[in-house]
Amino acid sequence: LNQTRAKLKMTEVQKYKDKNGAFGCDDLIQMTRNSSNKMKFKIASVPFHEIILKHRALKKWQNNEKASAVNLLLNSHDSSIRDRVLHYFRNNVYSSYKSSKDKPKNSDNGFLDYQEDCLKKEIPDIQEILKDIPKEWTIVQITSLPTKAQCFSAFGVQKETPQTPDFIIARYSKLSKEPLFAHITPFKSSPSRDGTIGLMAMLNELIQDHNHANRSFRDDKALYWQKRHEHHKQMQQFIRAMELEYVGSWVYLLLGSLPKDYLPSNFDEAVEDLVKLGMSPDHAEAIVASLPYMSLEDLCTVHPAQLAPVENLKIWLKKYQKIKKVIEKARRDPVILILDKVMQGLPWESLECLKNQSVTRVPSLSILKILLDRHKAERVKTLKLNGKAVGCNPPKAFYVLNPEGDLRKVQERLEGIVKAIWGDNGTINSRPDFETLQMKLETEDLFVYLGHGSGTQYIRGDKIVKKLVRPVVTLFGCSSAKMVYWCSRVDPMGTVIHYLIAGAPCCLGMLWEVTDLDCDRMTVQFWQYWLGNLFPALLDSTPPEFANCFSKISKGETEQDLARCASMAKEIASSYINRCALVVYGLPTESFSS
Repeated sequence: LNQTRAKLKMTEVQKYKDKNGAFGCDDLIQMTRNSSNKMKFKIASVPFHEIILKHRALKKWQNNEKASAVNLLLNSHDSSIRDRVLHYFRNNVYSSYKSSKDKPKNSDNGFLDYQEDCLKKEIPDIQEILKDIPKEWTIVQITSLPTKAQCFSAFGVQKETPQTPDFIIARYSKLSKEPLFAHITPFKSSPSRDGTIGLMAMLNELIQDHNHANRSFRDDKALYWQKRHEHHKQMQQFIRAMELEYVGSWVYLLLGSLPKDYLPSNFDEAVEDLVKLGMSPDHAEAIVASLPYMSLEDLCTVHPAQLAPVENLKIWLKKYQKIKKVIEKARRDPVILILDKVMQGLPWESLECLKNQSVTRVPSLSILKILLDRHKAERVKTLKLNGKAVGCNPPKAFYVLNPEGDLRKVQERLEGIVKAIWGDNGTINSRPDFETLQMKLETEDLFVYLGHGSGTQYIRGDKIVKKLVRPVVTLFGCSSAKMVYWCSRVDPMGTVIHYLIAGAPCCLGMLWEVTDLDCDRMTVQFWQYWLGNLFPALLDSTPPEFANCFSKISKGETEQDLARCASMAKEIASSYINRCALVVYGLPTESFSS
């Protein structure tokens, strides 16, 4: 909005002000259209671009042009964010070479080529993007489909979504010859005390009640813990309903691939037998790899009934029943979720099928590609993508603990551990200096924030994107990964997106408010899993008040994969609603010691 205002004459701003003197979304849309030729960079028609792409996708889906439909849906995810990302990246990269007489050629920095192409073309080539993705990664796109009411509703943010939307899941992997698709029509409503409401509204109501209890019932301990217990049970039920009734039989599309070391000896035989029953090879392989989560009813749902009678599927399932136990505890390869603005609010990572797995999320395939290219670039000073993950050296870190000085208990629990790991390379009980913080975001490998929110009170999002951010970012604060809507038709933005725009390989945060004790438990447990191999003393550094809930972690149980460590650390939280808040945005990232 500020950029648009700056590009236009004051008379034009005055012309589109509403009667109350406010500058609304409709005004911005109209001004953007009228001034698009005056701008230095391309801006999509945000409010209508997404809806148009989705309707075009639905028509192609109905015509059985599924690959084209999914391509359109992928490009509907971030019609406003993508242009902003490309603009920031191009300006930042070129400005870093101001001292050089010759600006870098596109051949030297692959992502510059891609940015220019994206600015010129409406829809990037999905297959070209997938060529550069490591073979171990599985990309899962989840896109909601608009209802007629959403298409013609006002531009303001709706307080609740009245029904659960249909959605399309697309699964991409280099190990598969073709993408796997599914158009899912879930249950349309779910019971609540107020009657019948949609799944999205159900989660929003639960989060609001959770926040209200944390703020209003602290003095009444009995009522507070009663509410905590209720919310714990409600979130468990929500996650269960989300997996069984929302995703349902198509759960196999969410899972990562199985490394060869975890494949049962009769895996290929099971796939071949399922192919003989009429299933395509790629679907058959994905289903066999997901057998612990597939019932006979699920097989009948995802399989064409006319090609395989139920009795044949029942015989096949009984024959390969033992595969379930072998696969159930397998360490799967990373999954990257591409979630649209509706689906990003759901805690997908907390589904039982993704428990203890490496799962990250990004808002679009375009941003994923730009991050990939940036971390492959040799001339840019950044963390490098080697093999299947970005490498991070955690000892090379900067931390901020209790910057406002009002989280006394948090400081008491974490100060000793933080100093034992990183010494004095950070600030405790004091506000960080802006220039120092900005410098550390350009030079360190890891940034650890332990305070209120996401730290934007010390470095705002518009300041973050003006520099190339180097480190992995971990924001252990309430709602640090929450996306904020400007209006219902514009892609939501948040601090984690600003860090991705600035080039951070990944960003850990919380989707909503969490209690400080559970947040600290997850923080310490995460450090023990992720850093225990580098700092063995950390495995014994458990605060006394955590002793009853922590399980002893041996050095052999430590992990290098950041997202997998975050998933395992969730289990330590006493409240399920706090547990589900922890998510990781960006690329799969692993620790190493230089």
